[in-house]
Amino acid sequence: MKKLGLLLLFIFFFSYTTYSQTAEEYLNSGIAKSENGKYYAAIVDYNKGIKLLNNSDNSLFLKEEKLSLLYNNRAWSKYKLKDNKGACIDWKRAASMRNIKAQNALRYLCN
Repeated sequence: MKKLGLLLLFIFFFSYTTYSQTAEEYLNSGIAKSENGKYYAAIVDYNKGIKLLNNSDNSLFLKEEKLSLLYNNRAWSKYKLKDNKGACIDWKRAASMRNIKAQNALRYLCN
């Protein structure tokens, strides 16, 4: 009985670590969903990626680079859903991380 319990615990732990996604995978998943017009689902993925990065110990440079991509892409999904205020807030965050595309969107779409 004890071996069965340990086996189940091992399977649970292994499946949990195997299926946890990285921020980059959430970014890619969000991009795919956005390209298919599933903007709400894309935003959910971008939110998960942002949360993962904010809780990670990645180097500041890598963290900032990925965060800027997540915020920029989340902004475009919000913009497509007519949430211009939310999009501009995200573009401002991404632009502060030196994301050129976000800086341009902020300049031309957020007055």
